[in-house]
Amino acid sequence: MSATKVKEVLHPDSVRVLESFDRLPDVALIQVQVVSLLLCCSAPTIWRGVRAGRIPKPIKVTGGVTRWRVGDIRTWLNGQIKGA
Repeated sequence: MSATKVKEVLHPDSVRVLESFDRLPDVALIQVQVVSLLLCCSAPTIWRGVRAGRIPKPIKVTGGVTRWRVGDIRTWLNGQIKGA
């Protein structure tokens, strides 16, 4: 799927966060949609990876809100690249 098509089907906020990911502070919190974009997989795949211990655990912000710290994802991604 082309980048233009991807942007058409995604929520604009998720695309905006993904585009600015490198400039976000480590303490910034991102949604599962952004993590799935970074890893090029679906949200259910992210949750399966978390349960299996392959993807960092998110933090509970409130009862129905779960987010990942950008710094945790960056650290994990760097480890994945070095381990490849």
